[in-house]
Amino acid sequence: GKKELLILIDEITVKETYFCREKEHFNILIKHILPDLLKIKNKIKILSAGCSYGAEPFSIAILLEEKGFADFVNIVGGDISISCLLKAKKGIFTENDFREFFPEKLRKKYFKKIAKDQFQLDEKIVKKVKFKYLNVYNEKDMRRFNDFQIIFCRNVLIYFDKNAKLRSLRNLYNALSDKGYLLLGKSESVEGVSFFNSEKIENITIYRKV
Repeated sequence: GKKELLILIDEITVKETYFCREKEHFNILIKHILPDLLKIKNKIKILSAGCSYGAEPFSIAILLEEKGFADFVNIVGGDISISCLLKAKKGIFTENDFREFFPEKLRKKYFKKIAKDQFQLDEKIVKKVKFKYLNVYNEKDMRRFNDFQIIFCRNVLIYFDKNAKLRSLRNLYNALSDKGYLLLGKSESVEGVSFFNSEKIENITIYRKV
């Protein structure tokens, strides 16, 4: 039944996440992509697909707040795991979620220690992200997501076979606005796909909707 299927999906999905993972993408977002988009639009939509417990969209929200972009951007975090989405909405994290590059000054500014290994994210930042159920492989489900100027879908497609990857990339393409940006994990690519153009920014490959 549907309930059992959701439980199964929740058990087998990879939930690896931490703040500012592959930080180069966040640098490119702040320094290049957003400034360029805000020259032609006064409101930007960002989707974090496969957001797990929310570290990725919250990383974006914190950096936008720091750089003065927060009022010009709407952020949506989506995942196939219901338990991840419920946890993400609470904005509570552990020491392990800060294991890579995350400045201590930002941690002190936006997180409050509430237990031995629990840190509560500032409610102002939690409210900046809307969380929704999302299955990048399901075309019908993905129709609910549209007109995003930027989509992060990092380290998700590496678990898909060729056909599932192609189908998911087409769904992500349809969710993007014209000339929208797709950011994949550094070990991923859209090789063999004709409906995205690749660009290099600071030696990092990003993709644009054709």
